[in-house]
Amino acid sequence: TSATPAHIRKLFRNSRIIGKRFRLAHILFRDKIIEVSTFRAQESEGFKNVYGSIEEDVWRRDFTANALYFDPAERTVIDYVGGVADIRKRTLRPIIPPQRIFQEDPVRMIRAIKYSVAGDLRIPWLLARRIKREAVLLAQTPASRMTEELFKILTGGMAAAIVQRAIAYRMLGSMVPEIDT
Repeated sequence: TSATPAHIRKLFRNSRIIGKRFRLAHILFRDKIIEVSTFRAQESEGFKNVYGSIEEDVWRRDFTANALYFDPAERTVIDYVGGVADIRKRTLRPIIPPQRIFQEDPVRMIRAIKYSVAGDLRIPWLLARRIKREAVLLAQTPASRMTEELFKILTGGMAAAIVQRAIAYRMLGSMVPEIDT
């Protein structure tokens, strides 16, 4: 959305702002949490709160399947990067160059696993190899952020399949160091 997290908070009393580096709004809706992100500028590095346009934001997304936008007024899906075609092909394709995607944010590996399970998407061989090689980067993720990701997995309804895939990709030990896999 073009609305800032503070504006979303004013619109929805049942919301909270999360994130230290890049702010998001969580809107509590019945038994679900709807995560709302403000469009980020292309020059935005890492998790800085530099807001931009929808056309800039799409290039900040991790995977094409996660770069689809819904226009509620027109009731249409906006797809700048071929996400619909990739979903139809059942393939998870990164937008950010592979040599940068996990270096910039290791949690994207977890999201790759979650998206592949939730959408029944195949992770291409080269991306899978990169995840296995770079899984150790997850150990550098702040505990609060990892806790939030694990909470989403455990409450998302597909925890068993996601954990199994995390084990297969040699990620679980870095996600939860107390677990020896």
